[in-house]
Amino acid sequence: MKKIFILLLIGILAHSSLAGRTVYITRHGQVGDTEYFDKAVREIKLTPLGKEQAQMLAEYLTDVKKFRGTVCVSPLYRTIETGIYIADRLNGKVILEPGIQEVAPGKTRRGMNWKEIESRFPGKTVSGKVFTDDWRLSQENPAARLVRVSNALDRILSEHRGDLLLVAHAAIVGDLVSSMNGRCRTGVSPVKGPSGSCSLFIFELDENDHVIQASYTTEYMPDEKVTSNFRTPKIPRLDDSRYENRAVNKEKTRSEKRSEAGNRMIYITRHCQATGKKGKDIIRPVLDDGGITELGVRQSYLLGKELKRLGFKGMIFASPYFRTVATACAVAEECGVKVYPDARVQERCNTDGGNLKQGGATLGQLRKLFPEQIAEGACLSDAWILKSKEDFKAHKLRIKKALDEILAENPGKDILIVTHGGAVGAFCMNLMGKMPPRKHFIWNCSLFRFSVGADGRFRYLGYDISFIPEEAVTSNFKYTLKDRKAGRKKDVKSGVDYEL
Repeated sequence: MKKIFILLLIGILAHSSLAGRTVYITRHGQVGDTEYFDKAVREIKLTPLGKEQAQMLAEYLTDVKKFRGTVCVSPLYRTIETGIYIADRLNGKVILEPGIQEVAPGKTRRGMNWKEIESRFPGKTVSGKVFTDDWRLSQENPAARLVRVSNALDRILSEHRGDLLLVAHAAIVGDLVSSMNGRCRTGVSPVKGPSGSCSLFIFELDENDHVIQASYTTEYMPDEKVTSNFRTPKIPRLDDSRYENRAVNKEKTRSEKRSEAGNRMIYITRHCQATGKKGKDIIRPVLDDGGITELGVRQSYLLGKELKRLGFKGMIFASPYFRTVATACAVAEECGVKVYPDARVQERCNTDGGNLKQGGATLGQLRKLFPEQIAEGACLSDAWILKSKEDFKAHKLRIKKALDEILAENPGKDILIVTHGGAVGAFCMNLMGKMPPRKHFIWNCSLFRFSVGADGRFRYLGYDISFIPEEAVTSNFKYTLKDRKAGRKKDVKSGVDYEL
């Protein structure tokens, strides 16, 4: 019996030693200066500060965090170089992991093959299971990248036991962190933070590789040495003109420059997060129309703050559905302007008889709900709901007519149109002649920017969701930005899923 007990105890101790582990995710050290460039393979290398950052990270991991695990690196020069600082302190090697390589949206230079890597880092690297000489990707779209990174993380976790360090690139770090946040157990807060050079995300896992604690730190580096290559240092770096100190003097956006040049601005946005007719509504005071959630309210005010920062003082036209009017009124409150409910920009009619069988809110009801924001001169028929089913072509033609009329009625004025997901696409089709790029997904309160020049031509200036925290970017209750980055599309059942 005693012998059996001892064997059981040994088994328990052995299992417990593998029960939990820690995964660290970091970006390579500082690069961005042509002075540090390997012309033979056309790869950028770490700057002296980048090497210092990597050294400080290595000391923190091995001395403070007692890291003794596996180091996996993207096979690019700068990530290998960063990882070796940690591996050297452990008398080990880095594993080349192409699954976490840099983004490759266009035609990409080939990566270093094994012979070139070995010549530059002799005896410092190990070829991972999936590494081949033609590992470098090219012309990878954002959706494929998200799936690639998520799958690579799953495989790396299954291939290596014990603690892990993944050394990657800014966007890839973001994808890895989002995927790890998706593993958080109930009640565990996801982590966020800027992907600066050698900044560190820390995930403590249970025996099933679920996250039980997540954190972010740069505590091992002085603030003046916390950078994003030669961009956005944590504190001003006035000693070196190569640093773009956006934290102190934010570079004007293209849309701001266009506006300053006297061009007219057109903004198109989708309403905030809505509950739907049968969802668990938090705010829904209008007949059978859908409501909005507390997160939706927050998204609306964040949109308003961004437009206020851009200096918007124009006209706001909103589809008369409650979710669009509520979004527009939050923006109006922030910007000190008024809202004009306008049936011309309403949602596509999906069924004969109209989307709302009992009818939408009247102008009087909307004024009662938003007495300070609805414009005195607003006009809206009580029977504004469309009754005939529209196909895509009819919807696009209606939106084109609405756009032409609104612009003609308000010459020289900036315009914001608050509408619905499908209508945002239709507006973009009419303004651009095509749908926006696939990566410019129509999230709740995402902002599409156009200018109208003196020649009457429309110019697409881009798309923005950066003013909304990533964990608060949603597509109603369908899925979140975090889900999309992790390659998942799932229904979100309740607004309580979001931390407000």
